[in-house]
Amino acid sequence: MFSSHPEGAPAACAKEKKLIGVGPELVKIIFAELDISVESKVYPWKRALDYAKRGDIDVIAGAFLTPERAEYLEFCKPNYTTVDQVIIVAKGKMFQFGKWEDLIGLKGVAIVGDSFGKEFDEFMAEKLDVVRGSNLFQGFKMLEKGRINFMPGSRSFAEIQARKFGFRNKIEVLPMPINTEKLYIAISMKSPFRKYLSEFNKKLKQLKEDGIVEQLTQKYIKMTSSKQ
Repeated sequence: MFSSHPEGAPAACAKEKKLIGVGPELVKIIFAELDISVESKVYPWKRALDYAKRGDIDVIAGAFLTPERAEYLEFCKPNYTTVDQVIIVAKGKMFQFGKWEDLIGLKGVAIVGDSFGKEFDEFMAEKLDVVRGSNLFQGFKMLEKGRINFMPGSRSFAEIQARKFGFRNKIEVLPMPINTEKLYIAISMKSPFRKYLSEFNKKLKQLKEDGIVEQLTQKYIKMTSSKQ
């Protein structure tokens, strides 16, 4: 069984109680080549990570590598994509952002379970006034109502979700990214699938070199950008 972020398109997202996206499709392709049948299960992001830590989920189909997660997940190499982490604001509410310290004194929201790199996570916890929200839609609404000043998130995901939920003309993204993070497929250290890690890595590397990952990325950008 595998899971992933239910709102992380094009890497992964939930649709009709199943996960679709680049990560889920790569997991299915590679395990099919290993003659292993896998199925997805949709959970809130933090719960999916907790289940992987316990061994109730075998694979996470898209996660950033953090020291905490590396204690219970084997990260498959190479990463299958990179993600620009950015600051999202309400339309017309852009501000000067040239360094992280420019966020001090402002109010923000971040989605439960999301990571923005070890250094920014620590900076956010120690220096910023940030609450945790349940999903990106909630964050968009908080921005629209002026309850917060900013929201960190994935550039591609934010743009896709903004179009999907009708916020395309209600938000803006500050030019400077927080950072650029690598996104990986990861296997629970308590999963019997760990023994396939070496083979999995070889097949993933080949799919990336053959351009399959980029083809899937374009496919799911188009698919998940449409309103449902």
